[in-house]
Amino acid sequence: MRPSVHKHRALLVVSVATLVGCGSDPTDPDLGFACGPAEPDGWLWVDVGEGTKPALALASDGTPHLAFMLESLSGWVAHSQIDPSGVPATATTVASGYFYGPIDIDVHSGVPAIVYHDHDREDQVLANRTVSGEWDLEPMANGGHDGWYNSIEVGADGTFHTGTFDPSGFGGVGVNYGRFSGGQWNVEVAAPGSFMYDGGLSLALSPDGTPYIVFFDDVAKVGRIARRNGPGDWEVDVLETLNGELESGRFPQLVIDDAGGLHVAYLARTSTSAGSIRYASGGFGALTVRDVAPINNIQIGPSTSTDGARSIVDIDLLSDDTPVVVYQSRSVTTVARGNGTGFDLEAIPAVAGVRLRQQVSMEIDSADRIHMTYWQDAGMVCYGVQ
Repeated sequence: MRPSVHKHRALLVVSVATLVGCGSDPTDPDLGFACGPAEPDGWLWVDVGEGTKPALALASDGTPHLAFMLESLSGWVAHSQIDPSGVPATATTVASGYFYGPIDIDVHSGVPAIVYHDHDREDQVLANRTVSGEWDLEPMANGGHDGWYNSIEVGADGTFHTGTFDPSGFGGVGVNYGRFSGGQWNVEVAAPGSFMYDGGLSLALSPDGTPYIVFFDDVAKVGRIARRNGPGDWEVDVLETLNGELESGRFPQLVIDDAGGLHVAYLARTSTSAGSIRYASGGFGALTVRDVAPINNIQIGPSTSTDGARSIVDIDLLSDDTPVVVYQSRSVTTVARGNGTGFDLEAIPAVAGVRLRQQVSMEIDSADRIHMTYWQDAGMVCYGVQ
């Protein structure tokens, strides 16, 4: 692999080391697979390398950390980080095995932590990087076949909080909440039910440390939000009721502001390939919902396939709590910035002939710069910052 940096319509190829066994070089610009084709003013794009289903987190100093993977019987999870010039660090293999995504990553005190589903163990695994650069793997041993569609946040005290599905396809119990501290996992059922995992899930902590989990209920075809009121005590509410849509609340993503206000972005579908991106904000049980923008040219694949969308929308807040929503169809990534009454849209089209894989992860740093990662055809991970 040769990660490539794109800035102001110029292309610079930077040689770095690669993961062993990645195969051919999908980031070779001669193949026409460059990230960020038209490169809107102010964006810097990086071809990170071969991989799928990337997730992004920022360290407190703004350093981007990426986790990505190969779904295969002989797959892997990898980690890389981007320096201010846009050059990725050498990708390191976190674990090898039979894994499924999406996966998630968070950074605490400069240390990245990654969660993924280990299909052989039938559990979630937490990979926490040590001071020496090695990765400690901590399986969340639990009944059922849980750990699907992970979401992680590290609390101020260093405790790891995760949300996952224990899906109906494996006789599961619903949505699980896992907490890891002091070398021991504690697991609770946050929302009992018969749910599949491919509709999405997101966990966030309030300023007082209360965990919230948003997830898609594929039976009722609505998004739901669960709040932990105490040990083993969870309350579940609906994001919004159906109003003529095929479904509402798929791929929900949650962020909580410093005052405890909830901000959720998700997909509402009116047909199999179109619908709208929505934004809900407010308090638990008192959310106000509005449309961000219509979306089309989407494809929702079966849970057994990697060909369909997995997480087409993400949300974060600017320093003044203005929401920014990023979403992706098969051909365009769109950045939607709140303007008080609606959203201003910036479209970033894919290279002609290249399909985006409808999964985007985004965070905003302390200088209000937008960072994002996604993947596209040829199994290539892209990173951009504005």
